[in-house]
Amino acid sequence: LGRGGRGNEPGGRWGAGGSQVGAVVGGGGGRCGDGRVLARLALASAALARQGLEPAEGLAAARRALLGARERGLRNLQTNALIAAVDLTLLAGDLDDASDLLDDARRDPSFSPHEWSGQQASLLEARLRQRQGDAETASLLLDAVDHHELASFSVLQRDVDDARARGSLERGGFGRARGLARARG
Repeated sequence: LGRGGRGNEPGGRWGAGGSQVGAVVGGGGGRCGDGRVLARLALASAALARQGLEPAEGLAAARRALLGARERGLRNLQTNALIAAVDLTLLAGDLDDASDLLDDARRDPSFSPHEWSGQQASLLEARLRQRQGDAETASLLLDAVDHHELASFSVLQRDVDDARARGSLERGGFGRARGLARARG
C-alpha cells in the first residue's frame, strides 16, 4: 500500500491495471476462469486475516478483491474491499494510510453517504478519530450512525457497539468495554 498517489483512481495504488489484474485474481492463463469467484474469495480471505490479526495478509487479499471487483464491475464487492482495506490499515496502526484510504473510499463512486457503505465509512472514521485521540468527534460519529435508520439492523448495531468498546479499551476503560460486549450477548 503505502502513501503516494491516489488509491482509487485508475493507475493509482488500487487502480485497475489491465493484464496485471488478471494475473492478480487468476483471470487467465488456464487458471480459474471465473475471476468473480476469486475476487470474492480474496475478500473472504481479507476478513479471515482481520479476525486472525494479520493485517499485512488481509491488505494483500483486500487489494486482490478490489482489483477483481473493479475489473468485473462488482460494485458491492468493490465497496466491501475498500472498507476491508481501511479496517485492516487501522488494525496495522498506520493512521496516515487509513485516513488516505478512507478519503479515497468516500470519493469512490460505489459509496453513498445514505447507504450501508456510508455508515461503515463513518464507523471507520470514528475508529480512526479514536486512535488519533479525538474521542469527542469519534463519539459524535458513532451517535450519528447509531441514530441512522439502518441502525435497526443488528449487524450495524454490533459494529457501533464494537467501535465504542474499542474506544473504551484504547482509553483504558476495560469495564465499559466488557459491559458493551455483555450487552451484545
